[in-house]
Amino acid sequence: MAYVKFGNYMQNKTNFPELSLSLIFGLIGGAVCGVILFSFTSLIGKSGTTGSEYVGAWNWGVLELGLMYGGFFGLLIAPLGYIIFLRTIGLKKGILPAAAGTVLGGCIGASYAPFRVLCYGCIGFFVALAIFRMGYFLREKKKCAG
Repeated sequence: MAYVKFGNYMQNKTNFPELSLSLIFGLIGGAVCGVILFSFTSLIGKSGTTGSEYVGAWNWGVLELGLMYGGFFGLLIAPLGYIIFLRTIGLKKGILPAAAGTVLGGCIGASYAPFRVLCYGCIGFFVALAIFRMGYFLREKKKCAG
């Protein structure tokens, strides 16, 4: 694997198989996170649909919207997150923090402004990956120093 010097770290170049896997994981993970976020928005009573402005209102249309919008945003955002944050760490290590950040950011966004739930989910995705990457490099630096 070829490496490129970037700052004090040696980074590997983006390889095509992992980038294509990030597309697949982005589509599937985005759809799952979208369903979770849209269901949460509906269950807290902030979905904005007519006749369901009470806590606990949920219908099957929420699944379709979550799959459609979550999959689309995941397909766009996941390869970008891989290129920016995960190519030095590896795709497998970043899946769980990315999903957790997406759901946490989306739930915060759903509580604050329900129509911006996907934007807050994307922000949560990038913030979680940035925090995970900084922690990873701090642990690696401590291993090398000690």
